[in-house]
Formats: sequence, C-alpha cells, structure tokens
Amino acid sequence: MVFLQRLCFQEYCLASPDLLLWAIPLAAALAILLFFDFVHFRTQEEKKAFKRQRRLDKIVFFILRSLVFTIILVALATPYRVRETTTQGNPSLTIVADNSSSMELFEGGIAERLKEQLEPFFPVTLKYIAQGQRSAIGDGILQNIKGDDNVLLVSDGNANEGRDLGDIMLFSSILNTTISTVKMEPLHKDAGIAIEGPTEVIVKSESFYTVKVHNIGELPYSMEVFVDGDLVNLGNDGKFVWRFSEGFHKIHARIKPGSEDYFPQNNEYFMTVKSIPRPAILYVGKPESPLGKALERIYAVTFSENLPPGFDAYHLVVLNNINADSLNPADVDRLSTFVSEKGKGLFVVGGDNSFDKGNYKSSYLESILPVQVGVGQRTNISEVNVIIVIDISDSTGWSLDGAATRLELQKAIALDAMDQINLDNNLGVIAFHTQSVLIAPLNKYTFHDPAQLRTKISSLTPGSGTNIFSGLFRAEQEFRRSRGSKNIILISDGQDTWESGILKKGQELANQGVRIYTVGSAGENTNKALMQKLADMSGGFYYEPQTVNKLKLLFGESPEERCEKETMELFILDDSHWITKGIEDFKAKLTGYNFIVPKASGRKLVATDCDRPMLVAGRYGLGRVITLGTDDGSKWAGQLLGSRNSKVLTKAVNWAIGDFMKDADLDIRVRDTSLGKPTAINIISEEQPQVKGLDFAKVDVGKWSSSFSANETGFFKVLDAYVAVNNDDEYSYVGLNPQLKDLVAISGGRVFDKDDIEGIKNGIISLSRRVKAETKQYRMPLLAIAAIIFLFDILFRKIREHMRL
Repeated sequence: MVFLQRLCFQEYCLASPDLLLWAIPLAAALAILLFFDFVHFRTQEEKKAFKRQRRLDKIVFFILRSLVFTIILVALATPYRVRETTTQGNPSLTIVADNSSSMELFEGGIAERLKEQLEPFFPVTLKYIAQGQRSAIGDGILQNIKGDDNVLLVSDGNANEGRDLGDIMLFSSILNTTISTVKMEPLHKDAGIAIEGPTEVIVKSESFYTVKVHNIGELPYSMEVFVDGDLVNLGNDGKFVWRFSEGFHKIHARIKPGSEDYFPQNNEYFMTVKSIPRPAILYVGKPESPLGKALERIYAVTFSENLPPGFDAYHLVVLNNINADSLNPADVDRLSTFVSEKGKGLFVVGGDNSFDKGNYKSSYLESILPVQVGVGQRTNISEVNVIIVIDISDSTGWSLDGAATRLELQKAIALDAMDQINLDNNLGVIAFHTQSVLIAPLNKYTFHDPAQLRTKISSLTPGSGTNIFSGLFRAEQEFRRSRGSKNIILISDGQDTWESGILKKGQELANQGVRIYTVGSAGENTNKALMQKLADMSGGFYYEPQTVNKLKLLFGESPEERCEKETMELFILDDSHWITKGIEDFKAKLTGYNFIVPKASGRKLVATDCDRPMLVAGRYGLGRVITLGTDDGSKWAGQLLGSRNSKVLTKAVNWAIGDFMKDADLDIRVRDTSLGKPTAINIISEEQPQVKGLDFAKVDVGKWSSSFSANETGFFKVLDAYVAVNNDDEYSYVGLNPQLKDLVAISGGRVFDKDDIEGIKNGIISLSRRVKAETKQYRMPLLAIAAIIFLFDILFRKIREHMRL
C-alpha cells in the first residue's frame, strides 16, 4: 500500500499525514461506546428518561473527545513550518585561474582583467591553480575555499589528475561556498586523434577499432593509420577490422591538420596490441555438434565424448548435453577444482539430455553452476512498484539529429515505458534537473489519469544543470512507505559530474532492495559507464533506447501465453555485461529450451520473450561458469549460431576463459602510457629478466615487476614486447568541458559572460546573500490545546452532574 509522504497547505506541512486516517476508526469506536449505557434500569421508562437526560452530555462528549483525538493525531503527524531567512552577507570574490597548457587555446589575461574591473565593488583575490601539463583543478579549488564565500573559476574544466571535480563542488555546497565560472570561446583551432579498441586479441580473430578525431574550429585535415607499418583502409566512420598474427603489434594513427592547428602534441596516437595463441578448449559431447564446429574455427578444440581423467592443460571445459548421472562425484570434484582453485572456465550447454532432462536437479554438478533446475516464479505484480525518473537538464535540449532533441527522445522513451507496465503495478514519475520535480506520486497505475499523465510528461521542458542524485533521492523518498519490489527506470544521458555521489546513492538504494534500470538517451554522448554501474550495482540492466521494449519482460503482462508458442524469440536482457556489451542486431529464435533458474550468483544475460533464462553467467571461486539453457544448435537453437548472433557465444567463451595467458611459462604484460607517467612491466619467467635500464624485482614465484617511463613519444621495445608512449594527457582533452556548467550548478553557482562585468558584480552580490531554512514544529502547542479541551470536557461534565443533583 502507498501512503502520502507529506501534506502541505501553503507553508504549513504534516510530515506523516497518513496518521490522520486513524481519526476515522477512533471516532467510530467512540460512537459505538456512547451507544451503550452500561447501566442497569428497572423499567423502560427509567431508561428513556436517562437517555433524554444524557443526550446533550453524549453529544458534547463525542464532539470534544473526537476533537481531542484529532488534535493529538495532528500533533503526532508532526506539523511544521519551513521559513527561509535571507542575510545580505559581505560580498567578496576569489578568482581561481587555471594556468595549465590547455588554456593556451583561450584568451589570456582574463582572470587578471576581471580582478582589476571587479575590485572597485568588493574585495577580490586572485589565485592560480594547475601548471603546465598538470591540471589538478579540483585540488586547486579545495585549497582556496573557506566556507560562506564566492569563487569564480576561470578554466576549461579539463582535469587530468587530482580530486574529482564533482566531489569538490558538492563539498563546497556543504560549506556554503558558491563556485561560478565564465564563458570562454577558443581563440585558436586544434585537432587531435585517438584510437579505441582491444589491446589483447586472439591470433587471427577479427578485431574491431575506431579512430576518433576531436576538432575544435572545424579544421580541415587528412588522416593516416598504420598497423605494423602497413597503411589501413579506413571507412568513413573511422572504423577498421584487423586480424593479427601472434605477438605484439603496433598501431600508429596520425592526423595532418591545417596550419592553424595549435597543439601538434595530439596529432599522433600510438597503441600496442598483444595477439595471443588460441586458447585450448576441451569439448565433451558429440563431435558433430554445430557449436563444436563453430568454436573450432576460433579456438584449439579437443573433442571427447566423455570427461577424461586429466584436463588441467585446457582453459575451458564445455559440457554439451551431458547427463549429470554420467559424471561421478570424482569427476565433479575435478571440475570444481579446475574452476574454483585454478581459475579456469566451464561452459554447460543444454539439450534433451541436460538440466531438467538430464537429472541435474539437486545433483552434485548443479552445486557448481550459476543456475538450478526449475521454473522461476514471477513476483506478485500487485506488489511491483515502478518509478520512471526523467532527466530534464539543459543538456537534454541539445539536438540529436538536427531536429529532435534528447528530451524529446527521453519523453518518448518514458511514454513507451508506461505502455509496457502492467496496470496492476504501482507507478510514479519524477523529473529532475538541478532539483527533482514530482510529476506523479507513487500510486496504483489505475489511480492515475493516463491522458493527464501523458500530457504532463509530453509538456516537460529543459531546466538548468544536471543532478541525477536529486532524482534518485526523490524516488527513495517515494519508496519509503511502499511494499513489494521497488524499481527505478532512469532515463538520462548520464552527463553528471558528481559520479561518486550518484554511485553512493545507487549503492544505498541497492542495499534497500531497489533495482535501477537505466536507459541511455544521447547515443555516443551517453555516459554509459555511469549508467551501467548504477544498473550493475543494483541488479538492474542498462538499455539503449531501441531496446526499451525489454521492460515488458520485467513489468509487463504475465508471460504464460507467450510461453505456449512453438517458436520463441531471444532477447539480450542485460546489455551492460562484458559478454553482451556492444552486441547489435541480435535476433534469434528457438523451438526448445531447458527449465533453469538463475541462482543469486548468476546473472541472466539472454532470455526468451516469455522470460525463460537462456544465457546465465556466474563466478565460482577463482573461475567463471556459463550456462546455456538450450541446445548446441542441432535441434532447437540453430539461429543462435548464425553469423549475426554467434558473437554472443564467442564472447561468453572468452569471458569464461578470463586470463588467456594464465598458464604461460613466459609472458610479458605491459600497458601503454603517456609522457611523465610510469607504467608497470610484469613478466612471468622462472629466471630474472635482464633488460637494459630496468631493474626487475621478484613479486611472487616466477613473477617479476619493474617500472618503465619515457621522455619521448613512440614505441619502445622491452624484450619481445612493445609499449606505446603518447604525449601528455593534458593535450588529450582540450576545449571547454561541456560538463562545466553542470558542475558549477551543484554548488549553486552560475555561468557568467566574461565581458559582462555588471552582470558578474550583481551576480556575486546576489550569491553573497545566504538563505537559511528554519523548521519550526508545532507539536507542543497542539498537545496543549488538546489538554485544554480535555480539561474543559471534564469541567463541563462536572457542571452537568452538579446541575442534576
């Protein structure tokens, strides 16, 4: 049941208005008590005379006692009034100026000029933060805030080290420090290049890479990409596919912009790729299996119809359609040790002789799997609470395709999500920018006016900065008096600078049993990392806009009718997991499946349209286990092995294997770095490595470590490996950080025009006014009134008794 959280009339509120509902049963109980006389009469005439005599007494008693009970209930409901008081304060300003190299793109001397022009109006202090290649902006701000003061940040907002800017902004708001900034337009143009893609791949497998160019000022440029010196034929989207031979390889991208390019330091990008041997897989089952043949094209597969005595040399064991009775306890013990202690992988495939059809229920083998045999029971849909939280920050007003804005897409997603929620569920809607707005309180779906609610959502307009925390906090308040499952559908671009606070609130919600399902709305500009973390930590899923229809599996109608079909469609239910991330255009059907249910340790990644789990991943000790709730493609799931869909199974195998080189006698592991930042070089070897200029220390049996740094960019060879060194991180992010305006909004600051001195002056004076909210409760006065009425009731009855004497 959902109760009111708060009831307000003008500036007076009740914190717990649901307590007023007790007035009805109390009044009814009082009326019933007054109906009885509790006196024995000798005659009916005597009884009638007594009732006539006591009628006025009972009426007055009922009114006064009901009034007393009501006032006490109002007092218990905690009446209060919030009054805001404003103090003028003493206007002053601290200008904090970023002096790092990336600021060279902008006009110089802005901070000095602002200090000179603002000093006639109030005290101004100028402090410089960041220097050269170090942009510890957060640390610099922290050193210059005092509390109850104003700070003007002159910076591009691009920090490459130090404390998180979002955390600093939140801390400043706690200290009542307001941090503002100024708009700056780059005076110079700049173009830079970077590469995105895997740094470790399987030999001869397809590896996908994307070359990205940031261009400030729309500079003309030409671009070249080389792999081991060979020129790559790039597509128009900057993507390319490559098959690497075994060993280390070099990718070199360079851009040749026009003569107006300001920073030549970011015109080249270096990247190394390690191509490793094909992992060894033991495939237990029939060798003519379609799945086995597909795996054989990528991995070194050994087929066996029975589990051999020894299999420690393999990276992964696949059990294809194996009956649990065919594995004795010793076999399962060896599998358990193989996975949990040696950190290897296990892939169990279903079929007509597996899981529910293969005596897995309560078997020893079932104990090491992330699933158990059975049919999951859906939660009572009458106790499902869903709150849709919509981002209406100013960034949602930006165009996606030249016509529609992000907010228009988000409103469409919200309306689509509403259509997929069962009418028996409880529904609420919240919007947020820097603050949250309650669009519809959490209540039974049918209690809402659908047309009115759709109109409210459709009429939402962009607000100021972004504060996802406020939306989650408001949802938490709405859930406080609800029962059953609690679910949040967060629709946002994820562009919020206070990630640590958001994730902390997400963890708090997860601890309360709230699941967060996130929907990204800005395409490539969505902060997917944040949105996925929020979903992962709470047991929810991350969705792209085109996959929101999967919500129907979670909150829609009962799936029993859909399960009766002969052919079922497969859906990627959780596309935030490493296995399913980036899988596009997945579309497969199957005609049969096994009955499995994920355990608490299992994560359901792929399911049928009737919510039957198909692909479930889980960890077991040091290793990983995958279960597939259908067959190997021979009878039921042939489409799953098609070229469009088989990538899911390949990634599942790779995830289960984990570290491909864990058994290597000699291996070199090193990450690419940038100038001024050392990187660790870890080597697996029985003997101490000897490399000129590097000293290796023994960190474990057969494991050695050293630190490498370089004074110039390019590729450097360490034994048989290469390490790439790029230019300073300072040049990776240039131009004005688009999130800066949202950052300052957290502290209550503003974005000023650098040339509007009058506006800055008035703004600082206005921001110097401090508003304090004071809450005054009225419990005691109400209890005093109730006591007076009670005493008056006693006095009235005493007078009436005296008059009857």
